[in-house]
Amino acid sequence: MSLIFAIDVGTHESGWVRYDGTVRESGVLANDDVLAMVKADQSDVLAIEGFLARGNVIDNNCVQTIRWEGRFLQAWGCPDDVMLVSRRDVKKTLGLPGSANDAAVNKRLRELIGDKGTKAQKGPTFGVTSHAWPALGVAYTVRKTLGE
Repeated sequence: MSLIFAIDVGTHESGWVRYDGTVRESGVLANDDVLAMVKADQSDVLAIEGFLARGNVIDNNCVQTIRWEGRFLQAWGCPDDVMLVSRRDVKKTLGLPGSANDAAVNKRLRELIGDKGTKAQKGPTFGVTSHAWPALGVAYTVRKTLGE
């Protein structure tokens, strides 16, 4: 079973998760800190939610996100081996329509992987917050793509 390090890239901070069928770690950190993690990581797979052009005009935030995506790719030992996963691919893997919003995606992940639970009774997605949810979607999609 592969350990997947997945990242949801942001302009200044990114969500990340280490997943092998179970959420091992997750969080949201400044991009410089995530970059250091990528350089030192020993996971089997690096997966990044890749920017998908949709024919719209892009703004500075999109450009910044694309730059960080490239920096994370280059920091990995073999950039050509990084798996880029679009948000559309995540929704498709989860059996959701392309119009599904973040809340629907997160709900579906909780249905498939397990609920957060409580501090006393931690569930399978305990500790996954904000931008780590899209990273978990990427990791789940990669795991299914790999046939695991």
